[in-house]
Amino acid sequence: MADLNQILKEATTQLSETYQPDYTKIEEQRTAEQKALDEERNRQQGILDKSLWNANQQAYITRMQAQRDMPSQLAAQGIRGGATETTLNNLYNNYLNARNTAKASYDESTGSLSSNYNTNLASLGSKYAQMMAQLDSEKRNQALTLAQVKYQQALEEEERQRQAAAAAVARSSYGGGGGSGDDQSGSGSYTSRVNVENKSKDKGLDPYAWQNRSYGGSKKYYTGGANRYK
Repeated sequence: MADLNQILKEATTQLSETYQPDYTKIEEQRTAEQKALDEERNRQQGILDKSLWNANQQAYITRMQAQRDMPSQLAAQGIRGGATETTLNNLYNNYLNARNTAKASYDESTGSLSSNYNTNLASLGSKYAQMMAQLDSEKRNQALTLAQVKYQQALEEEERQRQAAAAAVARSSYGGGGGSGDDQSGSGSYTSRVNVENKSKDKGLDPYAWQNRSYGGSKKYYTGGANRYK
């Protein structure tokens, strides 16, 4: 008996091969977009890293220049004996503050970059998951349609075979109980001849007139008396 579930399973397997290029294409597109997303994140991260390095480098240069110029600046102010410890500490603190400011800006920018990347990555995954789901739905609907057609064809074939089997049984039963065709033909001829003879008697005719004619006799009327023929 036709099994719709089994037919549907076979149709789904058949269409999986048909739809495989579509699944592959979607996966390739997703991979390409994620690669572009990764490359853009790495590019921007490189810019931030370079910016932090430049800021730290500039802070160091500023500190070294200040230390170099400090004696002449003090001398111009009439201060002798070089830079005091307090002045040097101030220069160093300015250097550290510049580095800390650069690092804070770097961390904030890196955090924003990471957040944007994760958001874009999630959006990318959602988009392609939806595309896959739509393709799954299309394949499932087509498999169901194909299975219904094959199921109907299977039912029609089963009905055809059932009718053929029933006809074969009927022919077998008729041939086994009805005798041969020759026997039936002979029986029909005998019955017909008896009917003709009976009708001839009813009309006062010789029921065997056909025999008299066959043997050259001339009497064909039957009277029923001693002189039976005229």
